[in-house]
Parts: sequence; C-alpha cells; structure tokens
Amino acid sequence: MSPVVLVISGLLLCAALSALSLFWWMDRHELRSGFFALIVLLWGALSLPIASWSYRNTSQLFSAEGVLYRSLLEILLLLPGLLLVFGAKRFFEGPVDGWLLGSLAGFGAVSTAFLAPSSITKTVLLQAHSPFFPALLLGIFLEILVPACIGSSLGYSRVSGGRKMAILYFPLGLLVGFGIKAGSLLLVLHFGKTALAVLPVLAPVAWLGLLFFCLSFEAQVLGDELREEVEFKVLPEWILEVFPFRRRRIRGDWGARLAERRVLNEMAAHLAFRKRALRRISEEHALDGLEIVRLREGLKTRLEAVEYPGGN
Repeated sequence: MSPVVLVISGLLLCAALSALSLFWWMDRHELRSGFFALIVLLWGALSLPIASWSYRNTSQLFSAEGVLYRSLLEILLLLPGLLLVFGAKRFFEGPVDGWLLGSLAGFGAVSTAFLAPSSITKTVLLQAHSPFFPALLLGIFLEILVPACIGSSLGYSRVSGGRKMAILYFPLGLLVGFGIKAGSLLLVLHFGKTALAVLPVLAPVAWLGLLFFCLSFEAQVLGDELREEVEFKVLPEWILEVFPFRRRRIRGDWGARLAERRVLNEMAAHLAFRKRALRRISEEHALDGLEIVRLREGLKTRLEAVEYPGGN
C-alpha cells in the first residue's frame, strides 16, 4: 500500500472525527447521543473493509453486474448501524437526525475507503484511468450522500407514524441511495472524463440540498405543532420566532443559558415530532399522547423562567 493512500486515509479519518465534533455541537442532542454517533461512525468505517474482504475477485468489478452487486452489498452492510440507532426512539427524531447520522456513517466509510483492497468506489474511480482529484471528490461525496439518503428516509418514516408509511419511506431511501451510487459508478465506467466533469459537482450539491430539504421539513413541523401550543395558551408566543429555526436555536441570544437551552430545544423537538407522528397512528399508541402531555407541561414550566429579549 502506497504512502499516499495511507496519508489520504489519515486525512479522511481526521475529517470524520471533525464531523463527529460538529455533531456534538448541534443544538438539541442529549449527552448519550455521542455514544450513538460513535457507533454509527465506527460501523461505517468497518463496513467497506468487510465488504471488500467478502469479495476479492476485482476482475469483475468493471462489469455492470459487478458494480450493481458490490454497490448493493456495501449499502446493506451500512444498514445495521443506522437501524440500531433508529431503534433509540427518543434520540432519532426526524429527517435531520437521519441525515446527520447517515453522513457520519458515510464519513466513517470514507476514512477506510482507500484501505479496503477492493472497495467498489476506490476500484472504479481510482483505477479506471480516471483523473485523480475529480475521482477522489466524487468518491468522498458518494460515500457520504448515499447513507445520508437512507438515514433521511428512516427519519421521515419515524415522523410519518403508522407502519404503512414507514414501510414505504425506508425502501424508497434505500432504492434512491443504491441508484445514486451504482448509477454514478456506471456513468464513470461508460463515459469516463465526461461523467467526472459533472458528477463531482452534483454529488456535494445533492448532499447539501438534501440537508436543506430536511431542515425545511423540520422547521415546518416545529412551526405547525408549536403554533398550536401557542394558540392553546400553553406556550409563549415568542417561541415561534426561535424554535422552528435551527440557527436561531443554536445562536443563544434568546435568554437561556447553554445547558438550559439544550434541554428546551430537546423538549420542543420531542413535543413537536411526537404530536406529528401521533396524528397519523392508531389508538394503540396512546402512551405517546401521554408523553406529549408530559413534554408540554415540562416545556411550559421551563419557558416561564426564560426572559426573552424581544418581549411577548
């Protein structure tokens, strides 16, 4: 293994750890969320070597069948880590959480992509006579974008409530992720430099576009559900200026200390997303309704002690 590959892998691992640090900075996650994030990151880092060792015949990787098979295998090996965290209902709340955790899994996969002896992305992009840096950029964002799509779909299935919609969103995200990865690699195999002139730009744009879409959905859910609480005179009106918008919640100029702000953000998100999910599920989930009452009262009590600078 060349020193260049080792250096690149080390730099990408540092990028993955930086992403983990960014995750800690995000506004409304509990302390135990770092444990789940580490699980996803490490699982992503292990998935590609496992897939690589299970399929050593690299001569078939340059065929359409080889690309499809290996792409599907690598995606399926990423799933257990995401599904494990998805089971933590209080932590994995919506699409933004799914995007973030999926991206972390992707960063973990990127950190070992160039160490795996027959990673499909490394083999196709870096050994198919492709320009090095465009291929490297595309490979990085493919490994991040695909699990981000799958994680986002899991987040949407959580909010959708009901088993039918949950069953719909998850395979849809899986299919989109598989299509993006396999389709991009097949385009590189067939069109070479022409594909690499476009795809390295489209991949990061798609990744950031997915985040924007998830944030917009989160803002809509928080705005709609908390507005109802304001109309019921349960919560103060000023929360509609802050809580639906992640940047404003993080900024911290609305009268609460950091520790208290994180608790309030956590409670508001739980309240809004549980209400949205409860609207679409059956009576057997009445316990979620009781938790909404508990969250509503707890959030109201804490907010009464916060002095918002803007009044109201």
